[in-house]
Amino acid sequence: MGAKELMFVILFVNIFCFSSSLFEEGRASMLFKNGLGKQSHKSLASWNESSQVPCKWTGITCDKFQQVAAIDLASLNLEGSLNSSFSSLHSLKRNHLSHNKLTGSITPRFLNLKNLEELVLEDNYLSGRIPLELGQMQSLRFLSLGNNNLQGEIPPELGKLTKLHSLSLCSNNLSGHLPPGIGNCSNLTVLYLDSIYLELIPSEIGILQSLKVLRLYLNSFSGEFPLFIAKCRNLEALDLSQNFLVGCIPLQLTGMKNLALLNLTVNFLSGGIPAEIGNLTKLQNRCFVWGK
Repeated sequence: MGAKELMFVILFVNIFCFSSSLFEEGRASMLFKNGLGKQSHKSLASWNESSQVPCKWTGITCDKFQQVAAIDLASLNLEGSLNSSFSSLHSLKRNHLSHNKLTGSITPRFLNLKNLEELVLEDNYLSGRIPLELGQMQSLRFLSLGNNNLQGEIPPELGKLTKLHSLSLCSNNLSGHLPPGIGNCSNLTVLYLDSIYLELIPSEIGILQSLKVLRLYLNSFSGEFPLFIAKCRNLEALDLSQNFLVGCIPLQLTGMKNLALLNLTVNFLSGGIPAEIGNLTKLQNRCFVWGK
């Protein structure tokens, strides 16, 4: 075989593989649509089998290679089971399915996306446990599973997600404690763990020097104010309301110069408010009502 013939064969194979990839991505997307209730199909009317290349379909963005890079289907009133059809979209970086009516569990196969950077599934009706396989998605920067019906404990594998900037697990039926491995997520700036009935705050929270927003309200934390939180010098918003904290407000809080919001209401705190709190010049919203 001559050089020209060989180059032709290589070119043909590349084109064939590229076309096959596009066909597979279109088919995978259609599988997701077909798994939804018929009432949801109107929102995805542009998703049809006559066009196997999904780049112009509602909510889909492709990269320069015409492969699916982002799925944004938030607030489309989609109903049905969360299936794993997107697991074959290997170039997918963003998957936003929030504010819908999706049911079922988050299966390990659904998480078979090594390049995914954003996974937003909040405000659905998802159930079951948070899968351990989440720890394998080490490209994740944003993970939001809040406002669902997830159960069980938070898996320690989340500590492997060292690129995370934002983590939201709020308003689920979780229990137990936040794994100490959270301290490995040094890039975290936003952490929403409110309304999930946790019993213990790990001291590793104090390692998170990039943290700006920490919501821990409506849990089952008891004992004195966790002093290690005061080590988060860049914290701008701290909400520990509706827990079972006792004792006094520690003076260490006065070293958190960036605080703009501090909510300690509905606890069992005692004593007065330290005068030094007045030195927090950025503090705009402060709530210190003691009793339950």
